[in-house]
Amino acid sequence: MNIPTFHTYDSLESARDEWLAIESTAISYPFQRYHWLEAWQRTLGDARGVRPLIVVVEGSPAGGKALLPLGFWREKGMLVMGWLGAGVSDYRNALFAGEFESLELLDLTMRLARQNGADLVHLDQIPGRLSDGKPNPLVGGHLHRLHYMAHSLTLPIDFGQWLEQRTSPKERYNHRRAEKKLGEIGHLEFVVAKNKSERESFTEAMIGQKRERYRSTGVADLFEEAAFAQFYHLAAASDDICPHISALLLDGKPIATHWGMADSGSAVINANAAYFLMPTFEGGELGRHSPGLVFLLHFIEHLAEAKKQVRLDFTIGDEGYKEKWCDEEMSLYSWHRGISLRGRVAAAVDSIVEKLKDGPALEMVRRLRKWRQRRRGIAHLGRQG
Repeated sequence: MNIPTFHTYDSLESARDEWLAIESTAISYPFQRYHWLEAWQRTLGDARGVRPLIVVVEGSPAGGKALLPLGFWREKGMLVMGWLGAGVSDYRNALFAGEFESLELLDLTMRLARQNGADLVHLDQIPGRLSDGKPNPLVGGHLHRLHYMAHSLTLPIDFGQWLEQRTSPKERYNHRRAEKKLGEIGHLEFVVAKNKSERESFTEAMIGQKRERYRSTGVADLFEEAAFAQFYHLAAASDDICPHISALLLDGKPIATHWGMADSGSAVINANAAYFLMPTFEGGELGRHSPGLVFLLHFIEHLAEAKKQVRLDFTIGDEGYKEKWCDEEMSLYSWHRGISLRGRVAAAVDSIVEKLKDGPALEMVRRLRKWRQRRRGIAHLGRQG
């Protein structure tokens, strides 16, 4: 197969001008944009010793370009090549300004990995579609479909009518009752951060609530890695990234928060998608009144009434509340190839594990979850956040 023309950069800063030029015409998710990944590299990337390799590919039939934001790091004694953005980028992909053959890009990736002495190439969480709904040029029959999906919601024109169609009378009663109970405790208000100061304040609240939830559920605390919190604070302060951060306040104190993004270059949501990334809420006594659910419905209503979004993207994961509220699913893919003997063994083991996860048992689990979702209703979803 012919390898297209390409050139590389060994830092994000050196690639900046060309990256932004490609970005201006490419169809992409915000996770592949320069400012998002530059904030990641300055925090998590540097802390993890990631060495960037930004690849710009030319020679598509339409005369376009593709940009692959790749990097190298050490993991389990191996040198691994993969996407930049691990840990914060729910969709990982190339930027495409033109049409390309998936296999030629993957062959190029393998060639560069070998030249750099990598043991393993691991490209994961590749979305099946681009942000405009068209098929992802990187996805072909040689990629492996992951065992979990991404979920999104087409925002309603009429929120009240949509809620009535989507929920039972009992569910709507439980929602009104939860909001009433919170309102009896204090003044309840849904707020979108309007400036850097509010974004910083809500970001700090989100991190605190996440850490408490990790402790209470026994889940590993991502924020134990200091660079993880540093990333969210840095991104929250950036108008180029366009964070969309909001909270449900009780007497001025956040009891549920969300750290997300708008698919736009502006701090005001005015594009066709918003991304639901880091939701959380208070537990304990307040948690009994489903603050996560109360927040979520206010959030959806806010986006619907703004009439500036078409879609709310809940991104990756098969959590119950996503299956309840979303109306569209998207498959995700990975490409795992070993180069050295150790890398080939690691790739083979990971492939076996992923196939087991995607077997008949997974379908049974999905069906059971949907059945439980219908039985337990809206109150359960609220406690899931």
